[in-house]
Amino acid sequence: MTNALDQMSIDFSDLPIAAAYIEKDDDLNLFVVWQNKAADALWDDYDLNEDVDLKLQIIQAFSHSAPTSFTHHLKENVQPCRFFVTEMGEGLLAQFFFGNVRESDTKRSHKSIHEMMLDTSQTCRLELDLKTKHIHYTQSFYEICTIDYSVLGHEFGQFIDRIHPSDQNRVLETIQAHFEVSWAFDLEFRFKNIFGEYIWLAMTAKAVSDKDDGQLTHMIATLHNISERKAIEQTLKTREQLIVQILDSLPISIYVKDENGCYRFFSHQAEIELGYSRKKIIGKTDFEFLPPQQARQQHEEDVDTSRSRKITIKEEKICQVGGNENCKWFLRGKGPINIKVDDYQQTWILGFLVDITHQKDAESKLIDAKDVAEQALKAKADFLSIMSHEIRTPLNSVIGGAQLLMMNEFDEEYRSQIEMIHHSGVHLLNLINDVLDLSKMEAQKLELEEIPFDLTQLVEIVTKMNQHMVQEKRLYLDLQIDPALPINRKGDAARLRQVLLNLINNASKFTEKGGITLKISKSTRNNPMFVRFEVSDTGIGITPEQKQKLFNEYVQAESSINRKYGGTGLGLLICQKIVDLMGGSIGVNSEIGKGTTFWFEVPLMIDAEATAQNTLGEQASQENMKKAKHLSILVAEDNQTNQMLIQAILKKLGHTSVIAENGLEAVDALKGGQKFDLVLMDLNMPEMDGIEAAKVIRGLDGDISTIPIIALTANAFESAQKAVFEVGMNDFLTKPINLSDLGRVLDTWG
Repeated sequence: MTNALDQMSIDFSDLPIAAAYIEKDDDLNLFVVWQNKAADALWDDYDLNEDVDLKLQIIQAFSHSAPTSFTHHLKENVQPCRFFVTEMGEGLLAQFFFGNVRESDTKRSHKSIHEMMLDTSQTCRLELDLKTKHIHYTQSFYEICTIDYSVLGHEFGQFIDRIHPSDQNRVLETIQAHFEVSWAFDLEFRFKNIFGEYIWLAMTAKAVSDKDDGQLTHMIATLHNISERKAIEQTLKTREQLIVQILDSLPISIYVKDENGCYRFFSHQAEIELGYSRKKIIGKTDFEFLPPQQARQQHEEDVDTSRSRKITIKEEKICQVGGNENCKWFLRGKGPINIKVDDYQQTWILGFLVDITHQKDAESKLIDAKDVAEQALKAKADFLSIMSHEIRTPLNSVIGGAQLLMMNEFDEEYRSQIEMIHHSGVHLLNLINDVLDLSKMEAQKLELEEIPFDLTQLVEIVTKMNQHMVQEKRLYLDLQIDPALPINRKGDAARLRQVLLNLINNASKFTEKGGITLKISKSTRNNPMFVRFEVSDTGIGITPEQKQKLFNEYVQAESSINRKYGGTGLGLLICQKIVDLMGGSIGVNSEIGKGTTFWFEVPLMIDAEATAQNTLGEQASQENMKKAKHLSILVAEDNQTNQMLIQAILKKLGHTSVIAENGLEAVDALKGGQKFDLVLMDLNMPEMDGIEAAKVIRGLDGDISTIPIIALTANAFESAQKAVFEVGMNDFLTKPINLSDLGRVLDTWG
């Protein structure tokens, strides 16, 4: 109201009608914020709070949305004073006189001030004469609604005609109902402006009655242009619908609860799996539809999740509505998410369920078939293998789709959202890989290779892979190699790279300033086979108590640190197990506030002859020498989502592709005579799987039998990869497909 008051002090200071702007505080004390010269003459230094009767009249006027009037005797004045009061913003506009001014002049003056304040506050007003059906509009109405008075007219019917046809009946019915009860009402409707476009208006209105006979005479309405707000609401609604459709399309059940335990989202798959309708679930708590004991258990888990800020995953048997006949096993997970509600951060619960009934049945059969102890371990490995495949399949769509979208031009907001989806998918993939590695180690199925490699090239590749990550945090990443160290070695280069990547990634998470140094030198063991690796950072450091927990199984150094910096807590445990398998040792030196150094020493046999080519370097040089080439690719894949994704990616990379629904169709396509440069072969397909199809292709006559075949598999276990090479396939890609890995394979075999 500041602009309006400033304008009033300029334009109406000499008005003959006394006018004042009055506000009240929470204790109902009245304050005169502004008054003109005429008011100064009538009640200069007049204390409204001491005149109890006048104070009550004014306070009552605050509750009226329409103008009110009353008569009051000011102290020391015999003649009654006539007051006209209108609510305006946070206060009241009061006009008053002792009877020597005509009331009609007062009302005109009052209307002028009122309209001026409405114009300044970007609000407009109309007044409908209920007898003549004639409407008077303030000047601001024409400006705010972008309409000319000559086009609009002053008849009520003309006003209604410019309202959107879909809104007209609702507006008329609301106004008519208001006349019967005389309560103020609010309406939102679309109104056609001079350009023929519809704008959104919010109207607050109330009918005014004659003070003598009580008959309704006028309807006064205040209007606001809310088109911008409606556009924002529509954008948010569209975005919300898109998110709901994406979540509903996923083959897992997803739900969200607010801090009161009320369901805010319940996916379509959850409706199918649990037997509850989304309409009946939304807005309710578990206590309103679950058995009491089960509801209490869910409530306690939700409370623990909110307090601990940890993600929990467990297997649970759940029965649909109607009894125990239709019960299934689910992998249930839940975790905390931060939601901003009315400028306050709230902790809600995001939960998901994956149907693992078939896996549990398979697990039970395996356990029953053999010795309990051995079968428990095997069932776990099989279960993880199946779960890896089941989770990697939708992840392939999520990560691949995100990578595909990132190849397009988007504004910063949408690109940030796409990158968030991609990073989250990669984070989940890394978690799955860590769990699988840990499972292999526990089952003693992790086998180490011994192949020649160039140590310098290996660590240079490691630093290049981490450059983008550290540059985002504005850190440095230095590499120091002892020049006297023999670089031609034999060992498992892939696992060595995995340890270094884990340690550098760990150092990056806990370092905000400075940087990271990777140092390779001779071992302190006085044994030339051993090489010492050190990853040093300038991060937060580790306490002695935390160091004792670093390499313990399933124990994190500090849960609060993990919540802040992220991570699963499995990386260091996996590093230790790999180093142990290599016959080496690992340790840590740290000082709080100064940084940490993780080190390990492993035996790497010196390749004195150095006759073997470094596979990493050879591959890199081949990639650098090859030029971009247009390829015709046969894609054998039964999943429609994966078909669409792979074709879209290949098209982006400049290649053409043909889809075969299974291995049998792939064989027929090759026999049909169409020329293909290579085959991307999924392993799990109906009628004929990828392994069998590869056997058939390798047995065909002519050049077809030698076509490069690249396996696509969601099974990350070595057994699946071993089977690929046994039937003559040339290479493999693990789902979710990484664009750089796909590019490498196409460049190598295309």
